[in-house]
Amino acid sequence: MMRIQNILEATKQWSMSITFNKVLISKIQYVGATHGEPV
Repeated sequence: MMRIQNILEATKQWSMSITFNKVLISKIQYVGATHGEPV
């Protein structure tokens, strides 16, 4: 049971970091586009 809980927790952390990275990348691309710099 504890192992399943650990897997769920790890999956949650992983998906949160994926989402954070996507947001970060889109912000960098947006800033690059608005300032006319190559992305």
